[in-house]
Amino acid sequence: MLKCMSDKGDNTFSLHSEAQWEYACRGGTDTIRFWSDDPDQACKYANVRDLSFKNYYHKDWQIHNCDDGYIRI
Repeated sequence: MLKCMSDKGDNTFSLHSEAQWEYACRGGTDTIRFWSDDPDQACKYANVRDLSFKNYYHKDWQIHNCDDGYIRI
């Protein structure tokens, strides 16, 4: 039988709220993204649709104004 952690002692446990999860995922920062509020800094942290993507695919899609050097996402 599965027991809850709250049943094992005097402490009460609960799941985090959505806001608490988002805060933790941002590394404890108050910015929109963990690196800053600037979406164009994304190339330093992820392979995103950027200038390399636009130059290769010639799509009129919204892109990040940076270049991570990779064309595939």
